[in-house]
This record gives sequence, C-alpha cells and structure tokens, in this order.
Amino acid sequence: MVPEEGKVYNQRTGNEYDTIQAAVIGANDEDTIVVGDGDYTEDLTIKNKAITLKSLNGRDSTTIKGKIIIQSDNVTINGFTVEATDTTAPVIHMIDSDNINIINNTVLAQGYASIGTSTAPAKVTGKISGNKVTGMIIVGTNGKLEVSN
Repeated sequence: MVPEEGKVYNQRTGNEYDTIQAAVIGANDEDTIVVGDGDYTEDLTIKNKAITLKSLNGRDSTTIKGKIIIQSDNVTINGFTVEATDTTAPVIHMIDSDNINIINNTVLAQGYASIGTSTAPAKVTGKISGNKVTGMIIVGTNGKLEVSN
C-alpha cells in the first residue's frame, strides 16, 4: 500500500493515519512508517519505539513543520524537510539514544540548532549523514556519533 497525499501508513500493518504522531503511537518496534507527500504541521515525539520514519518521495515532497524529539534507541528519520517552529530547541533533538540515523533530510532552524543532542554529555550513537541544514549541528555526546554531509 502506498499512502496518498497527506496520509501516513504503517508498512507492516497497512494501517493508515491522518497524522505522523498517530502512526508513531500506533507503531511497534521495527515498524516502518511511510509518510505521503505533503505538509504536516505537528511536533513529533518518538519515545520507546525502535522505528523507521521515512517519506514516500523524499525531502522535496514531504515537509514537517515542527520539531522531532527522539527518546528511543534504533530510530531512523529519512527523507524529510523539517522546518522549525520553535527558536529555543533543536529541530531534531536526540536525547540519550543509541543507533539514531538522521539521513537525507533538509533541516531548517530558526535561531537555534538544526540537529542536536541533549545538554551535558549525552549518550547518543548513530549517524547524521546526507542532510542539508540551516543552523548548527550541536553534538555533545559521550557515545559514537558519525556526522557527515
């Protein structure tokens, strides 16, 4: 099943959702959430879910207007434009998480970091690669995090 514009679906279950956060809440570990083309105005929190969140047709077709907070291990965010609506926190914020992959996204900050870890030496591992960013990438981690563009 391929999601229509403005819809989100879980690749494993085939369930369709109107919001990305609803699909995240309904997901189980190792699920892949596919986001149809369009603009989504919502903040996302991925907590205690090892999931892949990917756009159907890449960063030029799917925009999230809001922030993404990751508080889980084994999460991949792939192929979105993510636009900040908050000037006080990273657009994509990783908090004490292992094996986080932020790949092939455009991340647009407003006065703060585009991609960042929690304050103090955080435990974050994974890869930040293939992204186009405005704003800084702030990484304060005592884990192994590969950063390249």
